[in-house]
Amino acid sequence: MMQNRRPQAPSMGQHVQAIRSLNPFGSRSWKIKARVTQKSPKKFYRTKTGNEGFLFSVDLLDEEGGEIRGVAFGNIAETWFDKVEAQKVYYIEKGEIRPANKRFSPKSDYEIQFGPETNIVECREEAAIPAMKWDWKTLGDLTAARVDTVADVRGIIKEIGQPQSFTSRAKGTPLTKLSFHIFDSTAKSIEVTIWNDDIAQFQAQDFQPGDIIGLKNYRLGEFMSNRTLGSAMGSFFIKNPEGASDLQQWYSQHPDIQLTSIAATGGGSGQTMRPTERKSVMQAKSEGLGRGEKPDYFMLTGGITYLKRDNIGYPACPECNRKVSFSEPLQQWSCVNCNKSVTPQYRYIMSFMVSDATGSMWLGAFNEAGQQLLGISAQEMHDMQQSDSDRADAMLSDLTFHPLRIKARAKLDHYQDEDRVRYSIVAVSPIKEFPYTEEIDALIKNIEAYDAL
Repeated sequence: MMQNRRPQAPSMGQHVQAIRSLNPFGSRSWKIKARVTQKSPKKFYRTKTGNEGFLFSVDLLDEEGGEIRGVAFGNIAETWFDKVEAQKVYYIEKGEIRPANKRFSPKSDYEIQFGPETNIVECREEAAIPAMKWDWKTLGDLTAARVDTVADVRGIIKEIGQPQSFTSRAKGTPLTKLSFHIFDSTAKSIEVTIWNDDIAQFQAQDFQPGDIIGLKNYRLGEFMSNRTLGSAMGSFFIKNPEGASDLQQWYSQHPDIQLTSIAATGGGSGQTMRPTERKSVMQAKSEGLGRGEKPDYFMLTGGITYLKRDNIGYPACPECNRKVSFSEPLQQWSCVNCNKSVTPQYRYIMSFMVSDATGSMWLGAFNEAGQQLLGISAQEMHDMQQSDSDRADAMLSDLTFHPLRIKARAKLDHYQDEDRVRYSIVAVSPIKEFPYTEEIDALIKNIEAYDAL
């Protein structure tokens, strides 16, 4: 059994590589010597195909200052979770080097996925690897930083709110959040939000107004009219980080300093936009659309460059539209919500990569938008996939690389202790008419507005 596997002593004659030299194109027989600066708790996951299990991650730092994240899933996670400890140094051998998801691994272009061949052995000799690598940014630096930037920040706690408990609408799970404000020597202040288990750690360290806190890997967002900081995967905080004494001395000399919040750069106000207000992909992201209390709506002109085909619809209850399940013993479909057997009707739930000249973004499309795109119902598409799969594949392929006029919705979502914006298609239509008179008129108006400045 994999769980009983013992770490094997690494071959000490093998060259120890720098973390910065790891890439997907080299040999899988690499070895590094690194300190575990941060270890996540085990988290449950479930894939769209029904696979489920636990995962955990570690942040690794070597003597040259190189950083990379290691991730383990399923049985591999069960094997190594209790054997790897934060702040210890290990020899780590073999595993898949793959491109990093920048939302979770912001400090490296790649990450390690531990596999059956991975071997991890504690290094017991002295290692000149620091306990942590900080890349401090002042709150003033965050004024011009892009939304979604991940930063290390230290500040003086100004005030602490009360924990707020509520239930997730998406999954019905209980959530608790706590917000507090910090400031620094740039005379800027910002609201910080932490969730669930982090709140217990915050209270256990007995943080009070006037204490200095160091925030590692916190993500910059916007809410209402101001910028905010929120935790992401791999985020953590400590009391009195390095440089705390200098910050404390500054505060003692400026006890009555006038503070200003970091204003949002635009968008994300929660105010519904006019349907005719156009945004590029870059504008929608950089202006923080969807990060307000209410959704933001905008018009986007672009084309579908990739479609996830593994699951474009689901069997739904004809009364409540929720997903239904099939019982093999009873040979019937049933709706848990309505508590009865039903004849399902398929509904679309699609995911696209949409691109324009400025970038790309993922958008979801539900039943109405799917019908507008394909011209047939989800039930008809499901029946076609069963009876004439080639024709169905051809219809799906024909969705890509055609200009579309999209009304999109941006809304803030909380998932796995992290805030992120989800984009979805509200309405969509192909741009077929030539010479694209509406697009040209909009471009002329933008040019005239620019000339008038």
